[in-house]
Amino acid sequence: MQTYKNGKTAILAFKITEESITIQYKDGRFYLYTRESLGHEKLSEMKKLALSGEGLGNFVSNKAARNYAGKWILG
Repeated sequence: MQTYKNGKTAILAFKITEESITIQYKDGRFYLYTRESLGHEKLSEMKKLALSGEGLGNFVSNKAARNYAGKWILG
């Protein structure tokens, strides 16, 4: 996992693969978004935002929240 640069958000870290992005929240929740669950354009935008450290939380809330392929909680 790579630490998300924006410390003002609930997102702690993310992991990018060719086909997906996994987002880890500070409360222990993990969400997996895939090309299949989200679509190519939205997945590409999420990856770009994650790497830039800005806007990922807003994008998830507004455009991707219910389009996850998997969800789990550690803790």
